[in-house]
Amino acid sequence: MGAGSQILAQITENQFTVTEIPIDVRYDIRKPSSQNPISHGWTVLTSIVWYVAEKRPLQLLGVPGLVSCAIGIFCGLWLLQEYNQSHYFSLPLSILVAMFTIIGVIAVFMSLTLYVITRLQYRQPSTVVTVKK
Repeated sequence: MGAGSQILAQITENQFTVTEIPIDVRYDIRKPSSQNPISHGWTVLTSIVWYVAEKRPLQLLGVPGLVSCAIGIFCGLWLLQEYNQSHYFSLPLSILVAMFTIIGVIAVFMSLTLYVITRLQYRQPSTVVTVKK
């Protein structure tokens, strides 16, 4: 099913048309599937996420990473304001600051790295022209 989702995405990218053809299906078979539906659904979901990460890494990882960084900065400012007013250093709030900031920075750098890798992967090879006298 994960491959089917990728095929449908490629059909959309290449602007092909899809025609549905009716078929006969039997649901009275004793054991219709050999896979657990939860593990099969998880496999399909992860294959779709990896496909989207390959095609659009900045949107899948970069935007949530920036949001996470913004939440970390907001919590950091809140922590500083609380400390300035009451001289109380909140350990749970400082853990939130560190967690959101670290996760956000990692996500942003990972999205940029994946973006560069995918662009290099799909780049047309350059041709070398030699001129003889």
